[in-house]
Amino acid sequence: MNILVPLTVAVSLAIVGFAVTHFLLTIARRYEEDYLAKAGKELDEIHAMVDARVVWQAGIATAVLGFLAGYMLTGAWVPAIVLAAGGAVLPLGYLRFLKSSRKAKFHEQLPEVISQVRTAVACGYTLPMALQMAQRQLPAPASQELRVLLGHMRLGVPMGEALQRLTQRMPSEDLDLFVGAISMAERAGGQLNAILTNIETSVRDRLRMQRKLRTMTSRGRMEAWIITLGPFGLGAGMWAINPALMKGFFEHPIGFPLAALAVIWMGLGYLVIKKILTPEF
Repeated sequence: MNILVPLTVAVSLAIVGFAVTHFLLTIARRYEEDYLAKAGKELDEIHAMVDARVVWQAGIATAVLGFLAGYMLTGAWVPAIVLAAGGAVLPLGYLRFLKSSRKAKFHEQLPEVISQVRTAVACGYTLPMALQMAQRQLPAPASQELRVLLGHMRLGVPMGEALQRLTQRMPSEDLDLFVGAISMAERAGGQLNAILTNIETSVRDRLRMQRKLRTMTSRGRMEAWIITLGPFGLGAGMWAINPALMKGFFEHPIGFPLAALAVIWMGLGYLVIKKILTPEF
């Protein structure tokens, strides 16, 4: 009887431990699958020949480094876990930054795409041939997107649908005008050369205005970065001067919540300033 009680407790603990372990492994497996799916999608959109598992391994490495840095600097578990979570998604954030930069570069190249297609059409080439000539003469990412577009058309996808897929990959009002002009000319005919000339002029004027506004708001954007990153620099300086004081702050029950609240408010302030400095036209 004396042996039965501890044996029952041990078996119960083993069952509970197995159930908890199975639950945690299931969550980790689902998170890994979701992470790999997102990484694979981001890599495909930027045409990067990298395995998604490399991004997953980089996320694990940055999470471990974030946890160690947070615990070594603060001596508390909560900031270490927060930094670990931030480190885990850091590679995905970098991929999204690359995708955003790629879309911006494609938008900058769009007038040249329209110009190449317009010139080829004026010389008597068909639209598929004009798109193929533009693809050969333009650098990435325009050449990559046009290659995908032409590949869809070779596989039997109608030109209108292939162009719509291009607008889904590279959303832009200027690209919508270009695609709409081509689709209309394909269905109803008309002076495509004159239409593309007007669209090219409009796109170039819009890009010129965007560059001018970006130059005019450069000071405000710099001030926004200074206001946002200044407290972090001040905190790092105080940590270097008096680390015991900063450790006491984070070890206090309300220290980390106050720091997290300050970070949230600084992020909101940056977004408000960015919205003000980003005019829509």
